[in-house]
Amino acid sequence: MPMIKPRFNAVIEACSLQPDIDILPQGELTEIGERGIILSGGQRQRISVARALYQQTNVVFLDDPFSALDIHLSDHLMQKGILKLLREENRTVVLVTHKLQYLPHADWIIAMKDGTIQAEGTLKDIQNSQPDLFEQWKTLMNRKDQEFESETEAASMTDMERKNLRRAMYSRDAARTEEDEEEESLEESDDEDIMSQAMRHRATIPWRSCGTYLSSAGVVLLTLLLLFQLLKHTLMVAIDYWLFHWTSHVIAAKTLATARNCTDVQLSGADLKHCQLQMKRLLTQPEAAAAQTHLHARETRMH
Repeated sequence: MPMIKPRFNAVIEACSLQPDIDILPQGELTEIGERGIILSGGQRQRISVARALYQQTNVVFLDDPFSALDIHLSDHLMQKGILKLLREENRTVVLVTHKLQYLPHADWIIAMKDGTIQAEGTLKDIQNSQPDLFEQWKTLMNRKDQEFESETEAASMTDMERKNLRRAMYSRDAARTEEDEEEESLEESDDEDIMSQAMRHRATIPWRSCGTYLSSAGVVLLTLLLLFQLLKHTLMVAIDYWLFHWTSHVIAAKTLATARNCTDVQLSGADLKHCQLQMKRLLTQPEAAAAQTHLHARETRMH
């Protein structure tokens, strides 16, 4: 979808990503991944939620979006992102979470335990039908409120993540300077190392793995493969043998004709040498043995 700057800024604010973006060298255009910046689990999770919020879909599925976030970020994302941004657009939100403090905001609750539905309905319905379960939830919600107040006084997990991101940026810049100086000289050696490692890894493949690989193809397919390979090599040998048999007759005929010419015609010393060289080039097949005998007899008579 096209870039909508006001919507982009609203999503960034709802997911509390602006302080993290300000740390990055190219801002929101910074490369993230194997060759780029390495983010923490909470930062990656907020980016994933931001992508879901930015998409203009009718239904949004959020699978435990608060698991890697601290209490402050979870509350901010719930208030600004889900309750404000998504509800204002009348989008259906399916939220899977363990945060019981957000139950009063749900239009419909499905409580699951051990893979089965434990309770279903609005919070008021569950309070009336299962008061014991509701009291357990209420106790846990009060405990979460106390954790929120205690964490407000201490340093949050998000602050630690941002400090670690700053350290990673400084370390990455310093390492990049050294890598740029050595990259050109190490490119060829890296390629050789990769090839040698691949060859060593290939040479250390156990026979058990080879057997498992072959047996996974099945008996029928493996038998057909072996028969195909046998037929292929048989045809190759047959072609070579046929070419040998066909060319040997032609060479033998030429050799015998040359031998008769050398025998029947009175040759001088130079012509005889030329005839002998020509015969040696042709005498490469077993069928030319008779012609070679005629040549030796002619040479004996000349001497």
